[in-house]
Amino acid sequence: MKRITALSTLAVAVIALIIGRAIPASVMSDDRVMADVRQSYRSASLVVLGECIQKINSGDDAKSRMLIDEVIAGNASKGSEILVKGSYTVGEKYLLYLTEGDDVQYAEDEIDYCSTSADNFVIRDGNVEYGGLQIKISEFKKEMDAISRVVTAPSKNYYYNDIRSLVNASENIFIGRVDSASNMRSTRFRTQDGGSTIEKKALSASLTVSVYGNIKGDIGYGQEINLIYVPSGSEDMTDADTLQPRPVSADKAVKLSEGDIYLFFLAEDPDPKQDHCFPVNSIQGWIKVENDKLTVSEENGVARGYTDLSQLAADINKVK
Repeated sequence: MKRITALSTLAVAVIALIIGRAIPASVMSDDRVMADVRQSYRSASLVVLGECIQKINSGDDAKSRMLIDEVIAGNASKGSEILVKGSYTVGEKYLLYLTEGDDVQYAEDEIDYCSTSADNFVIRDGNVEYGGLQIKISEFKKEMDAISRVVTAPSKNYYYNDIRSLVNASENIFIGRVDSASNMRSTRFRTQDGGSTIEKKALSASLTVSVYGNIKGDIGYGQEINLIYVPSGSEDMTDADTLQPRPVSADKAVKLSEGDIYLFFLAEDPDPKQDHCFPVNSIQGWIKVENDKLTVSEENGVARGYTDLSQLAADINKVK
């Protein structure tokens, strides 16, 4: 009887050992994997499917050359090559969440990318292997598509009290014509400041703007941009000098109309993967221009003293 008990105990131990090997304790759940996907996607400026075609260096200075098979989000071209920091296996395919690093010193016109994920998302047989699991790549794309439907907005919504502050806060300043404007609709927005993420809905319109003349930034003549207009954003502004609330009623802004020309002040792009941009705020983000004459909102204290575009442009050029 003791022998049978001993054998039974041994069998249980062996089975437990086999089970332990088959299902490692470190295997993630699907929810945990998708949480990593969401974080990696939001932090990335470029998301692609690519194959490692060359390893460059090793150890802490490891880099790999990737051939892009598919662009999921961001500015890149299928069939182009990029350099990614980290160790990858030649011939393997990967789902890459990337952010731009420094220009590569030894490669002209080539940018170094860094992964925003802690581990590699390896692709095999139409599945993504990550965290000990295999999940269909279609599930990853479905998750990323859902994330992309929430518009990432600038986390800062400041009112500026002088021309220098307004110009410094503007990533692009240009003259442009409103070609079209959508109807106002409820839109989900996400802001992210540090580790805190907030989502909320607000009424917004999408405007198509043709660029006529650039004063600051890299948006050039003839380009067409998509501008997101959120009137209620002015009611949630903060004074840039005092950091105290500086709300302004949404109806105080100069109204944007199709066919009209404006001087635009655009905020820094909160997400390079998105194909649209935002004004610095809903009061100071644009000034109507007609035959060099300006129509300035009473609430836009920075520009209220200007009547001519040429005068305002000259002062912008002095401080940009």
